[in-house]
Amino acid sequence: MGWLQKTLARVGVGGAKAEVSVERDDIQQGQSVTVTLIVHGGEAMQQIDKISFDLCCDFMGWEEVRGAGEQGRKKQRRRITHKLLSWSLSDAFELSKGESRRFETELNVPAETPLSMGDCNVWLETSLDIPMAKDPSTKTPLTIKPSLHLNAVFDVLEAHGLRIEKADCEQDERNPRSFEQVFSWMPVSGAYEGIWRKLDVVVTHKDNALDIGMTVHRQGEGLGDMVGRLVGANKLERSLDVSLDDSVEHVQDALNNVLQKIT
Repeated sequence: MGWLQKTLARVGVGGAKAEVSVERDDIQQGQSVTVTLIVHGGEAMQQIDKISFDLCCDFMGWEEVRGAGEQGRKKQRRRITHKLLSWSLSDAFELSKGESRRFETELNVPAETPLSMGDCNVWLETSLDIPMAKDPSTKTPLTIKPSLHLNAVFDVLEAHGLRIEKADCEQDERNPRSFEQVFSWMPVSGAYEGIWRKLDVVVTHKDNALDIGMTVHRQGEGLGDMVGRLVGANKLERSLDVSLDDSVEHVQDALNNVLQKIT
C-alpha cells in the first residue's frame, strides 16, 4: 500500500495540496498585502523543494501559431498570460502524511498592475515544487483597484460629465511582450457632450511617475465625420506626466488645466 500511495502522489492523486488566502479581497495598485499559504499533506510523505508565486494577468494579443503539416507561420488573436511578478520560498522541507504547514509571504502589487475592469483578469498562482511528481498549483483571483493618483484622474473625468464605457487590456504595439489598458470614456453631460464622441485614456507607470495619454475623438456630422475618422482628422492627442510624490489635489488641478484647453 505504501508503494501505491507514493506512486499515486507522484501523479497528483492523494498528493500535497495548497490552500491560499489573501489578506483582503480588493487591493490597490502599488499596495502590499499578506498572503497565507497552508500546505496539506496527502496520503504519503513528500519532499517540497520550493514554493513559487506568480502574479499574473491576461490581455488580448497576437501569437504566432503553426499547425501540424502547415507551411510558414500565421498569427492568431487570443488571450495571452503575462507574469507581472514572481518570487519563491526556497527552503525545502518534508511534508508527512496528513501534515499541514502554514506559511506567510508578502505580495507587493506593482503599480502597473491592470485594474480588474472589462475583460482583464488578475490572479496569484501558487505552485509546489515536488521532485519526480506532478507539481500541484492553485489560482487565486484578485480584484485590483486604482491607486490614489489614478483614482484622482477618474474623479476629474467624472466631474467633467464623462463615464467609463469600457476598459480593454490589449497587447502594446510598441512592445509585444507587454500590454496597455485603455479606458474609453463617453461624455454623458457637461461641456463635452455633443462635441466629443469619446475619450480614450491610457495610463503608464514609469518609475515614480504617471504618464496619462489621452486621445479625444471629436463628434462630426455626415460624410465629413466619416472621412475624418478614416484619416484621423477627428482625433486630438494630449498627455500629462505627474509625479507620484505630487499630492492628489495637484494631479487633479493639472488634469483640469489640460482638459479645459481642449475644445
